Amino acid sequence: MGFHHIALATRDTEATHRFYTDVMGFDLVKVVASPTPNDGDGWSKHFFYDTGGNGMIAFWEIHDAAIGDDFPTDINAAAGLPWWVNHVAFDAPTREALDERRERWTSHGQT
Repeated sequence: MGFHHIALATRDTEATHRFYTDVMGFDLVKVVASPTPNDGDGWSKHFFYDTGGNGMIAFWEIHDAAIGDDFPTDINAAAGLPWWVNHVAFDAPTREALDERRERWTSHGQT
């Protein structure tokens, strides 16, 4: 069984969206807004990007007083691990495809 998506929390939906659409070139394919399962009137938005492969990457925009708005988004730092441990890796089917992506990234200021 393959995976459907991986989901991560973000504190800056606008910056996350710009990065995954403009820099990575992914398409936003689904957005779901709903109440959070906590008591109270919290809500969240779960938005999904097609990575061009067999799965998606998704992000949570959270609006819930029980969680707050200063939650850690660096899962390595929060777990006390080095920066390289937990990560998401994307695949390029060919060297040429990787070079095209690298050119796109550098044109957006990524190194």
